[in-house]
Amino acid sequence: MNTIIKLRYIIPLIAIVAFTLFLKSCKKTDINVPIDKTVEDTRATAIKAIKAKYGDVSAGYIVNVNKTADEIFYRNAAGKMVSLYGNSYNNQPNNIVCIYNCNNTSNPANLRIVYTLDYVQRFYLCESSGSPAKSTVSVKWTVSVPFTITDETPDGVLNTFGKVKFTPSSGPAVILTATAGDPGFTYTSLGTDPNCGVNTLYSVTYYFNGVDNSNFASGTQLDALLSLSNDCALIGYLSATSYVSAPSFNQNAYLPCNRIEKAYVNPNTGPSNCATVAGNYVICSYPGGSFTPIDYHQVEYRAVTHSTSRAWGDQNQTVYYGIIPGTSTPSAILNPSTGVLNLVNMLPSSGLWLVRYRNVNTTTCGVISGPGGTWPNTALWILELWNL
Repeated sequence: MNTIIKLRYIIPLIAIVAFTLFLKSCKKTDINVPIDKTVEDTRATAIKAIKAKYGDVSAGYIVNVNKTADEIFYRNAAGKMVSLYGNSYNNQPNNIVCIYNCNNTSNPANLRIVYTLDYVQRFYLCESSGSPAKSTVSVKWTVSVPFTITDETPDGVLNTFGKVKFTPSSGPAVILTATAGDPGFTYTSLGTDPNCGVNTLYSVTYYFNGVDNSNFASGTQLDALLSLSNDCALIGYLSATSYVSAPSFNQNAYLPCNRIEKAYVNPNTGPSNCATVAGNYVICSYPGGSFTPIDYHQVEYRAVTHSTSRAWGDQNQTVYYGIIPGTSTPSAILNPSTGVLNLVNMLPSSGLWLVRYRNVNTTTCGVISGPGGTWPNTALWILELWNL
């Protein structure tokens, strides 16, 4: 009888201790490590991950696009690239019933193939005195396709590639091409498309380094296209888009409220392999001249819970702030020059997560709101999907 009574007190005590340890699982708790050293270590790991992916970059900003390709092409039996859906509205992929794949139909137009240009990013390279002004350009797509992406078609031709085109207000266009196998060209499965069970979602990104800054003059039109080799014989193992247009570069992009600056999310770089998010100028100082820096990023994240939607407002999970390293203190703001936050819930194998962020310049725009608050002007904040 006394043993049973003791267990009644001991078991809750064990549960409390276990829960406390769980809360601390993504923070260093070594009391011999000063808080500033913890921040320094976390920041150093984040910088290493950023440099490995983007190189030596200072500021970067994102041109939001979120447009689907108007036209998709495939390779027919004669080996020619032809339009998949033609000009008929009823044949566009969003109106196609998702029951067909490459093996259960003989009509290519029954397939639902959607290419969405998410955004284009520009990164200012760290500059030394007297060096030419250069930038890195990153292009990101999300595609929904009933096939598996491959580097090349069965004939051995590298037909997986992406292009970006700069068309100035006067003068010739500049076209750059990145091919599968190039450094920075990646395609990553995001799992089954929640809106089309026979399709797989992929994230496709590619980069161009050392792009001359003359390509970013005010009024320059930006376009991108994507070609994907695949394992679908029905479409000749190849599909490609027409050019998708992004907004022209803003002549006032140097102003903090006219752009979205990059915040760097890095999986597996925080304590216990949680994700971290770092500020925009952690590697070198921001660009000089008239480029006006921001005061902060505001960063929030939440788990994806909706079965078919990846929109921020459709999820019913808690909205989190990042945690300042070495503490249990959540922070709504991220210092772009020195800041790093632990995203303690974004652990390996924890599923799909949404991270959103925006610029804050306290004298001009971006008043900090509470977790999950309404952020005005969706064109001025970015939403990233992470599959851990």
